[in-house]
Amino acid sequence: MIKKVFILLLNPLSLPIIWAVYLFTFLAGAARYFYLLKFGGGDRVIRLILSGLWKSSIILAVFFLITIALWIWRYFKAGLARKNKISFVIVGISTILTLYISQFLLQLEKSNYNNYLYTTFGLTQSSVELVRNVSLPVFMLLIGFILYERKRFARSNTLYSSRKVVTLFFLAILVWYSALSFVNIGDGLGYLQLSYDKEFEGFRYIVELNKVVPQNEKVILPVQGWVWPSVGNPPIVRYFLYPRVLISSSYITGQDRADNLGDAYFIALKNDKDGAIWPAIDEKNNTIIFKEGTSLSYRKLVIFSKRDSMVVYRIFFNK
Repeated sequence: MIKKVFILLLNPLSLPIIWAVYLFTFLAGAARYFYLLKFGGGDRVIRLILSGLWKSSIILAVFFLITIALWIWRYFKAGLARKNKISFVIVGISTILTLYISQFLLQLEKSNYNNYLYTTFGLTQSSVELVRNVSLPVFMLLIGFILYERKRFARSNTLYSSRKVVTLFFLAILVWYSALSFVNIGDGLGYLQLSYDKEFEGFRYIVELNKVVPQNEKVILPVQGWVWPSVGNPPIVRYFLYPRVLISSSYITGQDRADNLGDAYFIALKNDKDGAIWPAIDEKNNTIIFKEGTSLSYRKLVIFSKRDSMVVYRIFFNK
């Protein structure tokens, strides 16, 4: 049985497939997030499948590293077929791209605010860090492989035994992960000291909704994006406004859906960076735009609360 597993893992296609499946499970986290965002939970089976794929990413990452270790052991003990070497080079070259993208995303998180990656792309910082931490040692192995291949034909004996190489490989991974803990300790301590208003852009609006809107009512939120990354994020807002029913503007795609809501609350938003205002209200024609490109008519619009330049409205649609 074990021999069959070894033969299967040493197949030239095994490493690229495992690497591709790992990246797929990583992206499943983003798919899960946007699915929940668009459908407000959606189908339970689909939700569980996406969650299972997302949570299995770390298992796939470990399995991928174990497969690489097996390939290294086989390489120094009995050599690898040319197809295996080509497969490893392809995977190694792809890690250049994943390393660059993951580092770019982590820089976005650092330069904006905590939880920025999740509110914008549906990716957690830890999952992006895992991609980076897996990509870097594989990329380093690629460089070592190329240099070693150039020299091994000029020498009659290998430089190291297979056992030593595998040991050094796992030791390098352990050292790398240990070093990262100390490198990132400053960021971790900094996050512990952040308040919600520092972590989430526009958090004051969420606080105001929590203070003003009754708990058994509906609240309309803007479409999540670069302008409203936190206030437009139902999973984040739901934590603070539960048990109120949250309605994303992406759901209100027509007058019939708006009328079915009956009435709801929303807070007028203004982005301090670019001056963007949400929603666009035309009181003369009794129309409102929650989502760009969708104009809705309403029967009545009243100011429910006005305090500290924050205005909470209650809107009554035509039904």
